[in-house]
Amino acid sequence: MNTIDSILKRIKETQKSNIKEASNLMAKAVKDNNMLHFFGCGHSLMLCEEVFYRAGGLACVNPIFDTALMVQHGAIKSSMVEKQEGYVKWVLDRYELKKREVITIFSTSGRNPVPIDAALSCKEKGLKVIGVTSVEYSEKSKSRHSSGKHLCDVCDVVIDNCIGYGDALLDYGNFEAVPGSTIAGSFIINSVIADVIEKVKKSGMIPPILISGNVDGGSEHNRNILEKYMGKVKHL
Repeated sequence: MNTIDSILKRIKETQKSNIKEASNLMAKAVKDNNMLHFFGCGHSLMLCEEVFYRAGGLACVNPIFDTALMVQHGAIKSSMVEKQEGYVKWVLDRYELKKREVITIFSTSGRNPVPIDAALSCKEKGLKVIGVTSVEYSEKSKSRHSSGKHLCDVCDVVIDNCIGYGDALLDYGNFEAVPGSTIAGSFIINSVIADVIEKVKKSGMIPPILISGNVDGGSEHNRNILEKYMGKVKHL
């Protein structure tokens, strides 16, 4: 607990300006009625699920899910596919990604071709790209992309999740274990979204917020909100 507390403290102390910059991009997109896209591979994909169709979250969220990159559809396969340069173009072409929209890409190591290609492809399409990654991990590992770049080198905004090389928090003497990137990433992205909601509200616009379907009237509220996004969000 002390270890993850220290990581969250470091994020608060060192990443505030980056979180604000990310929330500025997202808030502008929301106010302009544009979508917020989210992408990750393997366990990083959990952070896309964290913000999608979520009670208390934004409805204008479009996660990019590809079964070949999901551990539940073959963990070893997903790890191998993430290393395939050029693969992600086929994935992104199945989604409606528009100029001036925003995509957030999660990758703790930041070294594999798929998230790097996703960032490069989205920038070519005119999207603003936010990367949530470990700067230390990138500094200590060689990129697997032909450009030699890491995710942190190709994004408009980079938020360091402050996770160390290897994503293992606890030292057991002859080995380290227990990952922290999911907790750090969830803290970061919910901090960003909280700031987005505040900015949108201050502009005089009511942000499109979903509520729990398990409270009275929740399902009806969500149904009305989501009507606007049917066809824009692939996985509704």
